[in-house]
Amino acid sequence: MKIFDEVEIAASASALSSAIRLANAKGFFSLQMEITGDGTVKVEYLPSNNKTDFVASENGSEIATSLTKTSGTGGKVFFSFQVDVAKEMKLKITETGGANGNTISAWLN
Repeated sequence: MKIFDEVEIAASASALSSAIRLANAKGFFSLQMEITGDGTVKVEYLPSNNKTDFVASENGSEIATSLTKTSGTGGKVFFSFQVDVAKEMKLKITETGGANGNTISAWLN
């Protein structure tokens, strides 16, 4: 499913996906991203059991860091990751370079 569709993220800003239901998930996911722009981004997941508060996991929530338009194959990257047991999660993409923004498209499976 496409979770980010050419979303612009300004320098030092973040974008959150919509809530993703985890009720039938086995905990393993794959994420494909396309990154354009001159910034640097990190990706993390934020789990929730109350469907209101999406917070960083104490077990670590980062999926990937220091991603740029030259990461992977021309800014196209693919990751697999595992999440904590939770009812829902959101993915958060943050521009960490502080000077330039990015445009992000991403698909989750």
